[in-house]
Amino acid sequence: MLNPQDCMCEDIRRTARALTSAYEAALKPVGLTVGQFTLLSLLKGMGPMPLSALAEHADLDRTTLSRNLTPLTRRGLVETQPTEDRRVKSMTLTASGRDLHADALPLWREAQSRYLTRLGEPVARNFQTLTAQLRD
Repeated sequence: MLNPQDCMCEDIRRTARALTSAYEAALKPVGLTVGQFTLLSLLKGMGPMPLSALAEHADLDRTTLSRNLTPLTRRGLVETQPTEDRRVKSMTLTASGRDLHADALPLWREAQSRYLTRLGEPVARNFQTLTAQLRD
């Protein structure tokens, strides 16, 4: 018989909260959340992109994306860039955003390394596989 106390969804949510808390503690010295760091990393790696593409790559709905971009915009880390289609907003990193990302990257790498060591590569691969399977 299935038991509500053994809910996979709640187990994954607890795991996500624990990892989020750990990564955010690591990024605290630079004043970023892990979600904000991810957005900076996407823009750094992929260059300017429309909001719809950024939302898709970050796997976020537009409302959540806007909520995460607002503090980055206020801090002057990202900005809107004009496109040929004036209806489309494109986001890009500013020089300050690139500098902050460079400061944050070693902190993120340290957290990533700590949890890869603690959990092991097979567990990390299982997370990636699980995520891919749930997206299909």
